[in-house]
Amino acid sequence: MPTEELKHEEMAVKMQRDARRALQLELAMVRSCLHNDAEAERVEIRQKIAELQEKREAFVEKDDALKTRIEEIDAIGGGGDNNPGLKILRDERRMHKTTRQAYKVEMKSLSTQLAELNKKLQSVSEKEKATDERAQRRTDRARKRLRDEVNRNLTDNVRLIVPVKVRPPIGQRVWLLRAHMQPGWRFVVTGGCRISGKYVRYSLFAPEPVSEENSDGVDNDELFRLELYDAATCLCSENIVVSKLEWLALTKSHHEQQLLVPELAPVDSDVVKRLAELHEMLNEARQAFHHAKDTSSGVTSKGKTAKAKTSSKTKREELRGKMATASSEINKLHREAPWAVLVKALCERITLTSMPTATAYELALDRCIFRSTTAILRVSNDENEEGDGEPSVVYCRVRVEISALALAVIFMVWDPLSATEWRLEYPESRELVREFVVETFTEQQMHLEAIVMSLLLHLNTDTGQLELRFEE
Repeated sequence: MPTEELKHEEMAVKMQRDARRALQLELAMVRSCLHNDAEAERVEIRQKIAELQEKREAFVEKDDALKTRIEEIDAIGGGGDNNPGLKILRDERRMHKTTRQAYKVEMKSLSTQLAELNKKLQSVSEKEKATDERAQRRTDRARKRLRDEVNRNLTDNVRLIVPVKVRPPIGQRVWLLRAHMQPGWRFVVTGGCRISGKYVRYSLFAPEPVSEENSDGVDNDELFRLELYDAATCLCSENIVVSKLEWLALTKSHHEQQLLVPELAPVDSDVVKRLAELHEMLNEARQAFHHAKDTSSGVTSKGKTAKAKTSSKTKREELRGKMATASSEINKLHREAPWAVLVKALCERITLTSMPTATAYELALDRCIFRSTTAILRVSNDENEEGDGEPSVVYCRVRVEISALALAVIFMVWDPLSATEWRLEYPESRELVREFVVETFTEQQMHLEAIVMSLLLHLNTDTGQLELRFEE
């Protein structure tokens, strides 16, 4: 029957189109993962290159200063060999020449390292390009096989041309965009990293933005949810929920990358200011576009000249171009945010353990942000009473941790001689964590070190036990 054959042919074409779309989505996901991994490696290499360039510039400045000094000594000249001042200058000149030779050796070594890093940076891009081309060829071959299969089965009116969804075997998983579409959560980034000797896939989600009307306005600390999946064993892990303040404190060693992520950067950072400007520009252009559209539709064509029509159309085209430019730059800022570096930095603090009978990994997150061995003052008499007891010093190991969702900063002190441990929560923990947002890693460590110096071990006369306190 011609009608039945036509239905089967239309169904085959539709299934072929859907399968092509699925292949294209899978290719886009593979490219996104490749780009994120390569970009993370490129960021690390660029950071090393910048450090080496700073060292080389410092050597160049020192070498120029020595060269200038040698020229000054050569310009002085004169005097006999018995002149003691001239001998001192010659010895100084000889010493400067030796130092310059050492500087040249160091600069040559730095140049060699920079050349190797530049080659490595280029090889990362070439490797990414080659892997992308291989993925493109695999997709093209899959499209060709699909097209050939559809053409072979078009004449068969009994079998429906529906691609069979084969269940992936153990150790494999097909990543689809559907897995990233979850109600109430916004997909941020996906990629892979190594945790506890296992290569796992991660997916990061953030809650949907809350309107100002539904916001409580007290402490809107944004949350993030991290999902981990081990493709080798098909095991998932418990979801990790991390707040923004907690993430910033745990990955403070990558402060430069934090300033480039709009979701994590402070409100006064360049990227947040630029996004605010772009959103304002986009809203103004959109309002002007709708106003121009309403104005043009409100005027009758009879009373509107050809020149006015052309001017209105040109203005709408300019506004449409402004909206497209602003939207493109907004998407670019979000797309180029170095999320991969920060997620891997957080994953370095995670430990995965698998039980023989468990169907998921158990994970532990290292929340330590400061470690040191320091001397803590031991006060033997009451603070409000005068006594003859002299204060003593106890050498302890101090560990500072940030609690879940950055609700508290806990100071843990361990005395190895008496095997005693004290735990004390900082009284103004939330304010302290908010100060970490704008601090660099070095500033954060110095800040915590200053707080540690204010710790006191006070003897409680009622219980006879030492108690940990902060000096008022």
